[in-house]
Amino acid sequence: MRLLRTIRALFRARRAAGGEVWPIDHGDDIPARLSPGAPVDDIDPADTVHVITLGGGRKVAFEQRDHAEQAAARWNETHPDDEWWTATGPKEGGRRYHGEVWGRVPDRQYVHHRMTAFTEDDEEATVDPLLRAGSRWTFEFEVDAYTRQPSVGRVEKRPPRHCVYVEAEAYGVDADAVEREFERVRAEAQATARRMSTEEAR
Repeated sequence: MRLLRTIRALFRARRAAGGEVWPIDHGDDIPARLSPGAPVDDIDPADTVHVITLGGGRKVAFEQRDHAEQAAARWNETHPDDEWWTATGPKEGGRRYHGEVWGRVPDRQYVHHRMTAFTEDDEEATVDPLLRAGSRWTFEFEVDAYTRQPSVGRVEKRPPRHCVYVEAEAYGVDADAVEREFERVRAEAQATARRMSTEEAR
């Protein structure tokens, strides 16, 4: 059994490869970030925006200062005992330096998740507990984790350099629906890994 990367290492590896940590359906799940009636072409890059900084240095920009203040307060309410995650600001910044600007306070949902992975020899990997199962408040600007759907599932093949061929994940706002979806994608991932292992043995 092989130990999957810790959660931070996995986040870095996925983003470095240009992928998402928690891919989601971008259909109706993510409303427009810009204020209504303000298409991208109408925004002056010289405009001032109000920026909050989350733990780890992630920045989120807002058109209205009060929206930024409300978002920072709500984030800090969610992480009251973790100084590393504390949101600071808002501070004024240039619009040209922030590709995504919020015109309202982002939504927040309590999201449950389950994950597993299968190696090339058809064994289920030992997944870090933080990735294997959990629940947390997730903000709308966390586009790789946020959803309003009862459950979302994915099965993803990974390059051999990651030591895992197939990952299976389910997440959503309905814990029971997530469990059912996880069982489905887990079976699909195992079948995929078994098929890949058979093909390699030929």
